[in-house]
Amino acid sequence: MAVRVLLYISDPYFMGQFKLLLRSESHLLSAYSFSDLDAASAYLQDQGDSLQCILTDTKALAAPVGTASILLGEETVRDADGPMTLNIYQKKQDVMDDLKLLLRDIGLLSGRSAPASRTGGLKVVSFFSTQGGSGVSTLAYLAAIKGSETGKTVYLNLESAPCTDILYQQGGPVKAEEFLCDVKDHKDPLSTLPTALWRNEHGVFVFPTPVSLMDQRDLGEDDVRYLLEGLAKLGDVELVVVDLSTAFGSVCDYVMGASDRVVLVYDDNKTGQAKRDAFLNDPAFASFPCAGRAVVAGNRCRENVTGGAYAACFPYSESLASSRDAKLVLRGNQAIAQGCEELLRF
Repeated sequence: MAVRVLLYISDPYFMGQFKLLLRSESHLLSAYSFSDLDAASAYLQDQGDSLQCILTDTKALAAPVGTASILLGEETVRDADGPMTLNIYQKKQDVMDDLKLLLRDIGLLSGRSAPASRTGGLKVVSFFSTQGGSGVSTLAYLAAIKGSETGKTVYLNLESAPCTDILYQQGGPVKAEEFLCDVKDHKDPLSTLPTALWRNEHGVFVFPTPVSLMDQRDLGEDDVRYLLEGLAKLGDVELVVVDLSTAFGSVCDYVMGASDRVVLVYDDNKTGQAKRDAFLNDPAFASFPCAGRAVVAGNRCRENVTGGAYAACFPYSESLASSRDAKLVLRGNQAIAQGCEELLRF
């Protein structure tokens, strides 16, 4: 289990850089980040019992009893019986190496790195594309329906402009505004998430869909981390299917890093192939969180594609565009059902 850390740095730019650094070790550290002292203090007062350590550039943010504290400064000081300081004015790798040493001195990290599992026994599959309109949401939701046939599955839509009405009927006991307030406040997920989740007509568990673009835009990395880690804590969820926005950013990077598989969806036409090749062959691709765990799904294929171009091939289907019941389409089209099974086969 990752060490739960509160990070406070007064400089927003420096905060962003340090968050990127911590994200590279997301399997070891689960950080809740603030650049506003009042907000950090309020979170510490409300959720301090759940934290194991605070990293702060000011002595004004005092750790509660039982919570370790590391001051961010100009020198690394390893003294388990006194103030511990991390030198943040050094090379990035040296910063992380020193931080791990300090956490081991405190007893929060073992001498060996934590296992690569990012969300315990929970499986996370995210869907993404650099091609708009490639069918990411449709395939993600169909995969969620397929996953629900064998275990409790959650579909999490993180698009910038979510439109789930075309996938399933809206409902549930909790309004989107109430759910989002609980998420932003990072309340105890064991009490808030089960109430907000509801099982729709296709057997898939979903959260209330935000009705405002501003609400969805305000969901940050820490909020999405809260959702995924909270779902893992519930213990009965087996699979989370995440529908990602086409825009890169901290949320996208975090989800990809937390995923067991990232499905890249592209149309099987000249545009889709060109977009796919440009992304996969980009020199920066190797540094993306999806590298090493990405598979490509070909959508709207006119014929069964062979030769390893796609990990799963989805045929062109008129019924997907016209039917209001995605589950009936899935049951009636064996090729689509088989494609979903391929994407969920680990």
